[in-house]
Amino acid sequence: MCRKGFRQKLYDENEMRVNNLYVFVFDEDGNVCKEGSGLYSNPNTTTDDNGKVTGNIVFTARSKNNAQIAGIANITTGNVNSTYELTENQLKEVKTKPQLLALLANLNEQTLERSSQFIMSGWVTDGKGNEIFNIPGSESGGIASFECTLKLERLDAKVEFIVKTEVPADKNWDKFDFRPKGWRVVNVPAQSLVLPKTDGDTGGEKCEYFDTKEMPFEREVAMPTICWILAVLYSICRKTARHP
Repeated sequence: MCRKGFRQKLYDENEMRVNNLYVFVFDEDGNVCKEGSGLYSNPNTTTDDNGKVTGNIVFTARSKNNAQIAGIANITTGNVNSTYELTENQLKEVKTKPQLLALLANLNEQTLERSSQFIMSGWVTDGKGNEIFNIPGSESGGIASFECTLKLERLDAKVEFIVKTEVPADKNWDKFDFRPKGWRVVNVPAQSLVLPKTDGDTGGEKCEYFDTKEMPFEREVAMPTICWILAVLYSICRKTARHP
């Protein structure tokens, strides 16, 4: 929810909402498998009293050894826009795991403001917490059941800066003044890796940065403390291109 255009803060339940889910099933050689891979719209989700969202999808895949499954939520569709440009057609072009790990999602506008829909991604784990596992088959020729868990994380990090003035405990000041007029963020990445890297950063000509426009502080007074809240910023937390 944006208030007066300068407090980029959203309710947690909106931040966790899953509107669609794109699934990649990889074989042991890192190739995308057609069976099971694709876009699943309107996943069956529920939200508990604490705002935690859980849900499930069911799909069929061929039995495989040393398989991996990745999921990407809230990609751009006709009724879903997460502020990043990441479409179903872009994901259909991904044929291997290395291609997915190198895939960047670009902001469609150079801003820190976000909609109520967030791109999220993650790797599936089996019942033992392994990201690499066997997808079982059935000896009788039927369909074997296999349950696994996908924990999604947002591409964006939520950061809150608080700038405040307080009278030191050993002082008896009654007249002092500190009035910040505005704030801005510099060197903001305009893209994010769709899935996080475990080492290094992404560099190259495709990476771009921008500086935000100056915005006013929000003022909250709690005597004897004067506190200015520097909004809640949504900025890229994946290991994306950044200057050393």
